[in-house]
Amino acid sequence: MAATNERVALVTGTSSGFGMYASVDLARAGFRVVATMRNLAKKQPLLDAAAAHGVELEVVRLDVTEAASIAAAARYVAERHGRLDVLVNNAGYGLTGAVEDTPADALRAQLETNVIGLAEVTRAFLPMMRARRSGRVINVSSMGGRTTFPGFAPYHASKFAVEGLTEAMEFELAPFGIQVVLIEPGAFGTEFDRGSMVRSVRDGSPYRPILDNMDARMSRFRFLAQDPRAVSRVIVKAASARRPRLRYPVGIDARFILLMRPFTPWRLWHWFNARIVGVPFRLG
Repeated sequence: MAATNERVALVTGTSSGFGMYASVDLARAGFRVVATMRNLAKKQPLLDAAAAHGVELEVVRLDVTEAASIAAAARYVAERHGRLDVLVNNAGYGLTGAVEDTPADALRAQLETNVIGLAEVTRAFLPMMRARRSGRVINVSSMGGRTTFPGFAPYHASKFAVEGLTEAMEFELAPFGIQVVLIEPGAFGTEFDRGSMVRSVRDGSPYRPILDNMDARMSRFRFLAQDPRAVSRVIVKAASARRPRLRYPVGIDARFILLMRPFTPWRLWHWFNARIVGVPFRLG
């Protein structure tokens, strides 16, 4: 085992988006970064971004739905570094659609990646952290883990689960000196909405008008999407803070909605969402 005195961070889902930016920014902040992704053929944009900022990364294959891949990545970190200080669980995708339109296999796959995969990766690295009685687990959730919008039921189910899982882990891991953090981004300009969103809709679905309206109205506001580097900067802040908070909402929309949602009556929230997708709804 080749131990190191450098702080070591491992990030999942680094071929694009938040994971790619977080890997580079963590390296710039002084971490030795192990950037992982399912398909190593997609690593070049990450390497180019690292080179542009004058940092180096270690790129390792890790598929969060493959037990052998997770175990191999854990062995790599243990043998090469002998420690892991920060685990960033970022890998995931979004399955959208109505519940009635979503086959069980599609829902299972969503939960397998976003929830079970996150849990399995964390389980693989916790023994290394517990042995040193220190470490930090940063789970990338979403404002969609604490509030809902029409047409996103499967994705919301996965992110609500991540929120509950993380809250419970915070209690479990505190006695071992391991801190747990949730990152809750709003709408950001990443590859997520362009390449990591999967829509489930049946031919002739009665929900198609609602889903189409939601897509159309969301596309009108894409020009307001925020800089994804804001999320990576918060991940670095959470990784480096002496006493991090449990939750970090990121973005004007996330901060506003998550602040107001607990005080908004359900019927008013229902009315707001109905207006978004053009469905008649009366308050009263």
